[in-house]
Amino acid sequence: MLLPHLLTYSLTLLLSYSLTHLLTYSLSYSLTEQLNIANLRELEDIIIECIYSGLIKGKIDHRSNILRVSECMRRDVPTTELDNIINTLKKWKNKMQLFENTLKSSSETIQKSRLRHKEEEEEAQKLADKTKIAMQQQASGARTL
Repeated sequence: MLLPHLLTYSLTLLLSYSLTHLLTYSLSYSLTEQLNIANLRELEDIIIECIYSGLIKGKIDHRSNILRVSECMRRDVPTTELDNIINTLKKWKNKMQLFENTLKSSSETIQKSRLRHKEEEEEAQKLADKTKIAMQQQASGARTL
């Protein structure tokens, strides 16, 4: 379960992105209905957060109940950047595959080492038991003399 402040932050972030998407369609405060926000003050807080975070540039016109947007950060990716993004993701995928292979190899090495250690421990215990028995036999043989 998310902590309450993380849930609030996530919801605010989601509403912020939804707001930037809706700005292309509507600039009025009817956004409260579209974003399912309870009151005007909550909407204004989200708009202010969007302005401070650089998602939008604009001014709130309280008289007309309109947000006048001069610039808006879009979520769309320019087609000129698609090849770069694909290449970056392919490189990341290759690095993650290499990382996964390294982890598997390390895991196998650790498992082999544990098995070897367990076998050595068992051999040492057997030798200790044999030595103990031999010493007990020597001690009991020495007493009978």
